[in-house]
Amino acid sequence: MKNRNSELMEMLEYLELFALEERFKAICDSPKFSSLDSVQLLQELVSAEYDYRKEDRLDRLLRLSRLGKNTALASNLKSGNGRIYNENVIRQILTLGFVEKRLNLCIFGQSGIGKTYAAKAIGAECCRGEYKTYFTDCTTLIDELLIMKTSDPAKYNKKLKYFGKIQVLILDDFLITHINEERASILFQLIKLREVFGTSTVVTCQYPADDWGDFMGEQNEPALSDAIRRRLTSGFILNIETA
Repeated sequence: MKNRNSELMEMLEYLELFALEERFKAICDSPKFSSLDSVQLLQELVSAEYDYRKEDRLDRLLRLSRLGKNTALASNLKSGNGRIYNENVIRQILTLGFVEKRLNLCIFGQSGIGKTYAAKAIGAECCRGEYKTYFTDCTTLIDELLIMKTSDPAKYNKKLKYFGKIQVLILDDFLITHINEERASILFQLIKLREVFGTSTVVTCQYPADDWGDFMGEQNEPALSDAIRRRLTSGFILNIETA
């Protein structure tokens, strides 16, 4: 039996099934080893590897999401400490049904109310749901895309497609400043492409959607700002208010 166990552990190590190997060693040394039937033993081993890989995938998704050292917790998204949430909306959002249904989410509230915190907490839940998530400052992203579009159109198109396909893209501080027509056009291309790919966009913004045109030169291109507004508000709205 020892030789067979050693051979099996060598094979597990060769296959890099380290969590399964570690669990097998522990079971072999456990008094309950002899009482396990074949199905129970297999379940013990597979569960160990499954849990390890699921945790590893979550770590990678959180790292790639750029949520930073994430301390934002979904459990904290409840009314109190000077903030009022629509907790029914919060419950619906945290089921991640909006991602599955390819809907967007707009988080509104005054400066300092906790919009970024809420977006990061929801982003972390999306990672736990195994959705590829990416958090970025909206102005920074649009500026980077503008530089690419000017210097290397092919790279710009590739990058635009990359951001279009990310399952959950979080644009923090949406329209924190006025943007010119060229930047508004890039923003529209990005939002339109995400609609085509059926991916969800989360934005945090201080200003109501009806005011967005004021930040995009609506007097010159009203159709452009209206198209962005219509697409981004087709989904859930979370207002965070002061108590």
